[in-house]
Amino acid sequence: MLWRCASTSSSPGSGGEPLTPNEEIGTSRWATDPAPPANKQVIVDALLAAKPMPKSPKWVDINKVVVEVFASLREGKVSVNAGLADIDRRVAAILNQK
Repeated sequence: MLWRCASTSSSPGSGGEPLTPNEEIGTSRWATDPAPPANKQVIVDALLAAKPMPKSPKWVDINKVVVEVFASLREGKVSVNAGLADIDRRVAAILNQK
């Protein structure tokens, strides 16, 4: 829905033409059109920051482990090798759950 909204022009009478392949979303006709919504930059920022979610029902649990360990790495609480080993061990346990 979000991409469909941002990937078409909302100019009156435009017919919702798709963006051209060379058109950047932040400077697209849709993003610069004064038609509602007024703050299209929020949508543009969300699209630029979006990442596809892996197709795994356990991704939420895996992501929690990765975020937790990366926080410890940034804070200097664990070494890179220890952190990666921890992720590997914990993710393997999650994936092996039935």
